[in-house]
Amino acid sequence: MWLSGLFFGVTYLIFGCCVGSFINVCIENVPRERPVVGGRSVCPSCGHRLGFRDLIPVFSWFILKGRCRYCRRRIPARIPAVELTTGIAYLLCCVRLGPCFEAVLACLFATALIAAAWIDWEWLYVPDGIPLAVAVIGLLALIPAPGPSLMHRPVVPAFFSALAGAAFIGACLWLLSCASGGGIGGGDIKILAASGFYLGLSRGVFAVLSGYVLAAVFCVPALITGKINRNCMIPMVPFFAVSLFVSLLWGNRIISWYLGLLR
Repeated sequence: MWLSGLFFGVTYLIFGCCVGSFINVCIENVPRERPVVGGRSVCPSCGHRLGFRDLIPVFSWFILKGRCRYCRRRIPARIPAVELTTGIAYLLCCVRLGPCFEAVLACLFATALIAAAWIDWEWLYVPDGIPLAVAVIGLLALIPAPGPSLMHRPVVPAFFSALAGAAFIGACLWLLSCASGGGIGGGDIKILAASGFYLGLSRGVFAVLSGYVLAAVFCVPALITGKINRNCMIPMVPFFAVSLFVSLLWGNRIISWYLGLLR
C-alpha cells in the first residue's frame, strides 16, 4: 500500500513541476498577448534556443546557478519557484484526496490559482480566461463519480449550491467594490466568484475572509513602516490563491473546528 502511495505521490510531484514550466510560459506570454503553445523555448535575454538539459524543471535552474547557459544573464528565481510550488501543490492534492478524479480537478484548480497569482503579482491583472477555467472545473466537479448509486446522487442540488456560492461571493464583492470606489479589482471578483462555484458557499466565504486576513498580516506592517502607502495598488490574488487552496483541501475541517469552538 505504501509503495503505491509513494509512486502516485512522486508522479504527481514530477508532473506538477512539469506543469509549472508551462505556467511560466503563460506568465511570460499571456500578458504580452503572445501564443503559449507552439515554437521552441528561447532565452528571453539572448533569444538562443534552449535544449532539453536547459528545461529540466527546478534542476536546470540550480545546475546553471540561475544563469542562461549561453549569455550568462540571470534567469528569474520565479522560474524554479513556480515549478516547485506547482509540484508541491499537486503532491498535496494527491496526499489529501488520493489519486482520483477529484484530485485531478484539485490540481487543475491549483494550476489556475498559481498562474493567476503570479500574473497579478507581476502585472496587476487577472486574464479573463483563468476565472472561466475555474468555472469549468466547478462544472466538472458536479459530475457524479461512477458507482452503484450514480443515478441517485444529488447533482441538481449540488449545482444550485455551487451557483449560490458564486452568486453570493460575486455580489458581495461587487457591492464592496462599488462602495469603495473600485477598491476591489474586477479580476479579484471574477476569480473569487468562480472559485465559489467550485468550492461552494461555506468554503468560498472562508477563503475570501482568510485571504483578506492573510493580506492584512503582510500589508499592515508595510503600511506602518512606510514601505507602502494607501494609494499603492496591492495584488490581492496571491493571498487569495493561498486561502483558496487551503480551503479546497482543509476548508471543511477548519470550518467544523471553528464551529465546534462556538458550541
